Amino acid sequence: MEMRLVRLVSVLVFAVALLVAGCARTPTPDDSGAAAVDSAPAPQPAPEPEPEPKKPVTLLFLGDINMGRTLGGMLRSGQTDYPFAKLKPLIQEADWACAELEVQVSDLPGTVGQPGSLVYCAPAVAADVMKDAGFDAVWSANNHIWDYGLDPFLDTMVQLDRVKLPYTGIGKDLEEAYTPVVAEVGDWRIATLSVTSIFNTTFEGEPAERIAWADTERTVRAIEGVRDDVDFVAVNHHGGVEESTIPTEEIKAFNRACIEAGADLIIGGHPHVFQGGEWWGDGAIFYSVGNLVYVQFHAWGDAGLGLRVTLRDDDSPKIEILGLKAGYQPYLIEDTEAYRNRFNQISSGYDHPIEWAADGVARRRDAPESP
Repeated sequence: MEMRLVRLVSVLVFAVALLVAGCARTPTPDDSGAAAVDSAPAPQPAPEPEPEPKKPVTLLFLGDINMGRTLGGMLRSGQTDYPFAKLKPLIQEADWACAELEVQVSDLPGTVGQPGSLVYCAPAVAADVMKDAGFDAVWSANNHIWDYGLDPFLDTMVQLDRVKLPYTGIGKDLEEAYTPVVAEVGDWRIATLSVTSIFNTTFEGEPAERIAWADTERTVRAIEGVRDDVDFVAVNHHGGVEESTIPTEEIKAFNRACIEAGADLIIGGHPHVFQGGEWWGDGAIFYSVGNLVYVQFHAWGDAGLGLRVTLRDDDSPKIEILGLKAGYQPYLIEDTEAYRNRFNQISSGYDHPIEWAADGVARRRDAPESP
């Protein structure tokens, strides 16, 4: 009797233990506890980090360079440091620098012009001179790039390639000539291209197949083709009337079309004097920045402009205008008052003139309303 009682108690204890264990087991999806589990908020993805702001960079754009004739002889004699001795700090402190190379570069026989000749060719070492000075690219579409014909033209590209100095405006064919130079400058992507609307000989045959002409449709297409892939587009336009401060209507229409296509800045050359400038939409047009490494004796032929552009992530580009004394050895001038007054007076005829302010910055100044 006692043994059966003990066994009965043991069975009851074991049953109670099973019941407790069953109540404590983990709920299944069919259990009432599943609703509580399903109602818990789902984990949220971590927010995307804010992109780091781009660090500012400075771009430097300079005018016409001709290292032929007398200066070419100096380079051949070993004076290779001479042309940019005074400008090298300015060029090298920029994050990226470009200028217009208005001359062939070659040592091929028969390319040394006589003093006073208007046909130019710089020695091959001129490519080294520009690279050593700190230039990162050159514009090459102009009226002197064919002065000695095809072979020195082709050799010019060979010499620039040799020193790894990118160029635009010329090429083995038109597709290459219209191809912009695209560069990574810090956190920024920039593009520049070069076209000419003036030529010293009949622009037909091989020149027309290898040099970028200022054809509006084709130039606009080149700008639009690169615009979405870069942060800044600069166009060099070689054209206009020598020694004139006023651009032609054709020049104005072409440059404005380039801005409307997406260019941010137009840098003009060829008049060999600096002209004024205007704001057009969101872009700036400097119709001519005049000479850099060039010796000419007409009024204002020894005056040039430089454009220093700062790209900023939190604002529009800042353009500073620099006054330069042009010649075989150009240099930066400190007192720019005469330059500024002349530039602002020339620019005043536009509806939206660029004002060269006393602090050096290019500012907007709307022309006064007509009475």
